Amino acid sequence: GETLTAQEPPYDGKAFKQACSELLFTPMGRLSLYFQREYDQLVGRASTLAAVLQALAQGHKRVTDLSRAIGATPGSTLRYLERVGSAVRRRDDGRHELTDPVFGVWLRWRSPGGTVVPMTVVGNEAEQLVAKRLAEMGFELVYQSRASRGAFDLLAIRGGRQVGVQVKRTKLPLRFKKTEWNRLAADAERFGWRFIVAAVTPAPDEDVLFLDPELAAIRRGVTLGEDAELDNVLVWVDS
Repeated sequence: GETLTAQEPPYDGKAFKQACSELLFTPMGRLSLYFQREYDQLVGRASTLAAVLQALAQGHKRVTDLSRAIGATPGSTLRYLERVGSAVRRRDDGRHELTDPVFGVWLRWRSPGGTVVPMTVVGNEAEQLVAKRLAEMGFELVYQSRASRGAFDLLAIRGGRQVGVQVKRTKLPLRFKKTEWNRLAADAERFGWRFIVAAVTPAPDEDVLFLDPELAAIRRGVTLGEDAELDNVLVWVDS
């Protein structure tokens, strides 16, 4: 009411929408600040919990669908649901949904693709595919600005953690020249980031695989094979 009456009359539908927008869809709006505080208390530093909330903000889901959306096992997903407590409820049909639908609207607004991510990726198709997958996992920002990312193709940010992402469109195993690999490692250390390698497999079975650089075989060159594939990127980021 205060936000509405602070505007000039008439107090019509247009004015009501403007008041709602200021409350919910601006960083300093009262509802936005309230939901941000609730979100921080629910999620803390756990990217997995953030991914659960973000996935449910898109609509109610079965546990199996939710686990697929966040890249976790159904058992782990059930534990994550327990940890977010009353923010999520189980419907009579067995699906889970956010208890407060307005919280879901706010989550969608601040999610990748909303105003929280003004700089979306503008790179090649492989980089766009990787960026989309990272956003679906719950990464909040994906940069493709060279000044931001050093030697990496992308810079992804999740819960304050910065991850350099090197993208290659090829089937496994991936191979790097030693000089190329050393530059990635040096930039990651210089910026204080972790880094990850994303392999975009060729069509028609196009997919994105994320690989742990710690599991690279380093000889004259550097090789990353199937044994380096990460089952859960969010757990890796949180570790």
